[in-house]
Amino acid sequence: MEVNPSLSVEADLNLQMTYTDSNLIYDNEEQWIMVNYDDFQGSAQGWDKEKLSVCGSNDNMFLGGHCNFGGEEVFKIYGNLPPHKMIKITANFHFFDKWEGEEAYMSIDKLPVWSDSYEWCDKLMQWYCKKYAINACGAELPDRLSVPINFESIFFLIIFIKIFFSILYQNLF
Repeated sequence: MEVNPSLSVEADLNLQMTYTDSNLIYDNEEQWIMVNYDDFQGSAQGWDKEKLSVCGSNDNMFLGGHCNFGGEEVFKIYGNLPPHKMIKITANFHFFDKWEGEEAYMSIDKLPVWSDSYEWCDKLMQWYCKKYAINACGAELPDRLSVPINFESIFFLIIFIKIFFSILYQNLF
């Protein structure tokens, strides 16, 4: 097999999109419109607790972090949303330090929509986990990073959404 690095493709491309009454339509299908984006790079505006963290020399900030929010909830209310038929939320959650099966969850208007748990070491010999796993932040224990949260559901004309992120219990050092 031979790879040709100078491959070119010729094609006719015709994109037609329309935007009417808060709807973006492509190929007769409504598309997602981003209404809010929280990247926490310098601000956690609107969150009830504005504790931001970084790990090591990485300057990527995130909400919470080492020794923040252990056993607490944090929330934000999204108001003045445009009329909509569906909602989609995408986020990442980081499990730092000594999680021993505890759970983190996200709920919308008090309804649970995502949960996950983490055990920092599921091996008989914990030295193995400490030696071969990734420790990005906090204590000298393995972390589980960037756990995806994807939520999509049908909601009719919700005007306010209150999103909770919670750690039910976390033993941090």
